Amino acid sequence: MNSRAQKLVAMARDEHLCNKNDEKEESEEEESSYNGAVTTLAQLKQDLHLKRHNTASRSLTYKHFERDLSYNDLNVSNIEESIDTSQLIHLDDLDIVPNNLSSMFNDYDDEGNEIIAEIEVVTSNTDNVVQDSIDMSATQLTENDNQSNILNCIEQPQPIRENVQQLERNNIGRPKRGRKRKVEDQPRKERKRRANVNEKYISAKGKEVLPKEFDSTYHCDCKKKCTTILSVDSRKQVFDQFWSLGSFEGRCAFICGKVTQTHKARTYTSSNSKRIYSRKYMLCDTEICKQTFLKTLGICQSRIDVAMQKNNRSSNFKDNRGTASGGKNKINEDDINLIVGHIDSFPKYISHYCRGKTDSRYLNTELNLLKMYDLFKAKYPTNENLPSLATYKKIFYEKFNLRFKAPKSDTCKTCDTFAANIKSLTGTEAEEAKKQRDLHINKASELRKQMNADLNLASEKNTVETLTFDMQKTHPLPKIPTNIAYYKRQLNLYNLGIYIGSSKRSIFNLWLEHEGGKGTQEVGSCLRKYILNNIKSPVTDLILWADSCGGQNRSIKLVLMLIHTMQHHTSLQSITLRFLLSGHSFLPNDANFGVIESQLKTQQRLYTLEDYAESIQKSKKNKKFEVSRMIPSDMLSVRPLEQAITNRKVDSAKNKVNWLKLHEIVIEKPFPYILKVKTDIAQEDAQIVNLEKAGKGRKPVLKNINLPECWPNGKSLSVEKLRDLKDLMKLIPRDAKPFYNFLKHTPGVSIDEDIDGYHVEDIEQLSEDGED
Repeated sequence: MNSRAQKLVAMARDEHLCNKNDEKEESEEEESSYNGAVTTLAQLKQDLHLKRHNTASRSLTYKHFERDLSYNDLNVSNIEESIDTSQLIHLDDLDIVPNNLSSMFNDYDDEGNEIIAEIEVVTSNTDNVVQDSIDMSATQLTENDNQSNILNCIEQPQPIRENVQQLERNNIGRPKRGRKRKVEDQPRKERKRRANVNEKYISAKGKEVLPKEFDSTYHCDCKKKCTTILSVDSRKQVFDQFWSLGSFEGRCAFICGKVTQTHKARTYTSSNSKRIYSRKYMLCDTEICKQTFLKTLGICQSRIDVAMQKNNRSSNFKDNRGTASGGKNKINEDDINLIVGHIDSFPKYISHYCRGKTDSRYLNTELNLLKMYDLFKAKYPTNENLPSLATYKKIFYEKFNLRFKAPKSDTCKTCDTFAANIKSLTGTEAEEAKKQRDLHINKASELRKQMNADLNLASEKNTVETLTFDMQKTHPLPKIPTNIAYYKRQLNLYNLGIYIGSSKRSIFNLWLEHEGGKGTQEVGSCLRKYILNNIKSPVTDLILWADSCGGQNRSIKLVLMLIHTMQHHTSLQSITLRFLLSGHSFLPNDANFGVIESQLKTQQRLYTLEDYAESIQKSKKNKKFEVSRMIPSDMLSVRPLEQAITNRKVDSAKNKVNWLKLHEIVIEKPFPYILKVKTDIAQEDAQIVNLEKAGKGRKPVLKNINLPECWPNGKSLSVEKLRDLKDLMKLIPRDAKPFYNFLKHTPGVSIDEDIDGYHVEDIEQLSEDGED
């Protein structure tokens, strides 16, 4: 035998031995793979957390696996005897989904919040229909150990979606703030959700990304004739199933369930090859080529590589893109605590105006975020690694429900509602909304015209006087340019402005919060004092204009105070109380308050009420403002008057009277118990409301009823405010300290302080009057 023949015989012998070894290794691998699959399923049984919400669909047992076995394609002669069917786990006994796959099927609602979708165990009724799940047959379990963690039948229901605008309307707490999105309704998580369910979305760069479409025209020319074996409808079902999973992790698991990866069996190149694995692609229990697999699912090669790499490393397919690596951008917990502690150190107030609409609390109106951050830096001057303004702002909005701006709003809600309706409605509904809006604006215009006419009448006719009155915003005492003042509760100073139509002058009534509140009786007491001291004969008719603050101005208490005042006046015969339309209630007083505010901005230090009064007097050169100091004895209570009358809610014709809709109330001196009210000053006939008590007997004479002081012992201050005021005494000059001597005798109580200066008694009083 020549050398060439000897070489051929040697090669044949080596190849025969190699084949025998390969068969032995394959047999061992198959047995090991099956045992690994059984072990994995046993582990799954101990790791239960899937909710059983579809009991009828949980009837998949070992028989379903047995039905899918392909014995013709699988040579099980070497392992058939080693299988103990008693060890096979019935899927009825499993609540499938291991912990490491529990985050696999998350979705996102329209607000960007994760929704953990419930996962159903379902069955397939026909062998030809592609299951809406990850299809892993028993054959694959016995052949591939790397697929032992792939779940068999998983279906994700559609996520529950809510309208983002409705959610924002229902959110009465912390409003959304910060940088505006490029695409209003697509935050980052919403873009991710749309990409996961194959919907159109706008990328972070503002480009429109269209959904992937199934390519029904693709034709495979490989020797397997893939597109001939698999129909277009079957491939389309697989495409829809793949993208309906709705998550990156679910699609990874799907790919790993359809791709079999093994080490390459032979090498045809002499040099080192980069190829390590061989892969088989299965769809609908049919082996197909890679190109058909990619075209059917609408993915690229790298998508398969990533999925297989994740499966080789572990059974966790979690998408780690975009997650923090190393926590470099995470805010330090010490910094968070530092910022939270600083924000907590500022006094916080409730709001009478907005307490029914929001749970927010309010900071001092002179503060803002930039000023707070400057105070933060000043508090820790030696800290070189102090958190940035952006971090401070982030913590402020995420961990607190605080506001700066004054809660009282002068915008007209009715106008805003009409504007929104006109934009959203069409046809006759839009025209009707426009008509209603025009009527509303015309009514506001007519009221303003009437007010201007009344002011002019006062200057032209000496028997008529017209006054407008309004409360200015609360001012703090002491006012000092020291950072520590922002951390302390200060004494409130109140100011009721009265504008006089006949002389075009203004008078301002000042008092402190421990002397009186900010309620209806204090407002009425200020008017009483001015009317009795300044309106003289021959004035017989007094007209009063105010805004539409229900409870404070438009209330029975104010009317009773005016009735009692007129009874004690020598010349007045009638008082007419009129109200502008809510949202359209700009008064001459508001212009005066603006002048005062401009002057106060130039005053850095104001320690006492007299300092404020001096600033008010200096704020205008021509027709200087007058200041009236209200003292506790000026603050009178109308409680005895309320006990002497019946506050009826109907007129003499038994028609209901809604105080919150009244725009004119007329009282006449000869008839102190009679009110003439109108909801529209243009209407001819007024409603007559009789306040006299029913029954026989002698009726009380309202003029003879003495009014007691409203707060004979002064108003209470909170314990916290008293403590803060005493702490501020060291910053007040010696000559101003006697002004604060009352602090020694004022008892402290536990109350929530109001940003507008209201106290508990005021809020209860205003609530009662608002119902009138």
